[in-house]
Amino acid sequence: MRLIILLSQTWSLAFLAPASASELWSVAAEVQTVTVRIHWVSAVELLDAARGVGRKPQDQNAALAFSVLRKNAETGAYTCDVYMPKRPARVWDKPTASLGHELAHCLGFTHD
Repeated sequence: MRLIILLSQTWSLAFLAPASASELWSVAAEVQTVTVRIHWVSAVELLDAARGVGRKPQDQNAALAFSVLRKNAETGAYTCDVYMPKRPARVWDKPTASLGHELAHCLGFTHD
């Protein structure tokens, strides 16, 4: 029996600046404390990780990041795995925006 409840699987496929700035966040889970693990992966590993949780990106060449928020059914503890194919280099670049976006998912936020 699996003791982990999968709460959120998200793909950040669009460029995260103006186009998605109009989207609104909603709360999917009340996450007060979460253990975050960031995985710096290749593009191939990013897609493999997504497939491992049953997801398929709409555009495999545009995937920027991926996160999975899980809640342990026994302890109630949250963990979140963030898969990033590129490390941030500047204060404001696509990898930095992607990382912030995925961390919002780790805090229990979701969007359409």
